[in-house]
Amino acid sequence: MASHPSPTLFAVDHHRVQELDWASFPAGDGVRQKALYTDGPVTAGLLLFGPDARELTHMHRDGEHHIWVLRGSLLVDETRLEAGSYLHVPSHLWHSITAGAAGCQAFYVYCPTGHG
Repeated sequence: MASHPSPTLFAVDHHRVQELDWASFPAGDGVRQKALYTDGPVTAGLLLFGPDARELTHMHRDGEHHIWVLRGSLLVDETRLEAGSYLHVPSHLWHSITAGAAGCQAFYVYCPTGHG
């Protein structure tokens, strides 16, 4: 994980991304995460869902998140998202996420409401 407090270019090259460890994701069953950037409450990273893995139903009281599906598919409540799809989840919205049979990899950004 990396943090960069000044307003300058911040990049993590593909070699470094590969070196970073996957960590368990507390709100998910079969879900791991790799944080690429943090700045206070803002986090950007990768989510890796195993086949049929799920993130438990939850909501963010003071934050929102953006998800871009890179590989595989996700079912977010009743909406199926294939690779290349984008999702915005606003604060105070209960939601659950389940990966498709082949699993899924996604890029996410979590930020406080009104921050992103």
